[in-house]
Order: sequence, then C-alpha cells, then structure tokens
Amino acid sequence: MIAIPLYTFLGLYLLLLGIFTLFFIINIAHLVQTSSLTFVSFVVTFIFFASVTLLIYATMNLLEGTQWQYEVIIFNKEWFVGLFIPRQLM
Repeated sequence: MIAIPLYTFLGLYLLLLGIFTLFFIINIAHLVQTSSLTFVSFVVTFIFFASVTLLIYATMNLLEGTQWQYEVIIFNKEWFVGLFIPRQLM
C-alpha cells in the first residue's frame, strides 16, 4: 500500500503560497520602479490583494479541524484482487 501523509499536501500548499508571495512582491516592486502608480493600477492591485486575502482566510477556516496525521491512499494492491477472476453470472 502506498500512502502519503496529509501534512505533505499542507507543505506543498505553503511552498506554493511562498512562491506566490514572492511574485506578488516582485510585482509591487516593478510597479514602484517603473512609476506605474496610477489609480487603475492601485485599484487592480487592491482587488487582487483583497481576493487573495479572502481566499487565505477561507482556507484557514476550512482546514481548521483537519487531522494532519491521516494518510491518503494512493495505491492499494487489494483493489485489484479478484479483478481478473471470471465471475459467474446468475
């Protein structure tokens, strides 16, 4: 049986969240560096940041009671037991 602990997916999520944060910081630095500080760029950046904040808050609420020690079964050889044995039709 091949199983992956659930906290592995949390680690992957946090890694992707860190990469996303890095790109967000680079984006803000690029806006400041190129002097693209217009009202439209501010509104779009604010809406983007607000939606990301809302998604992270929703994720925290949904994952609040999760038991991280559970395992997700990827493959189990017992799924295939009896698969190639002919069955009798009644």
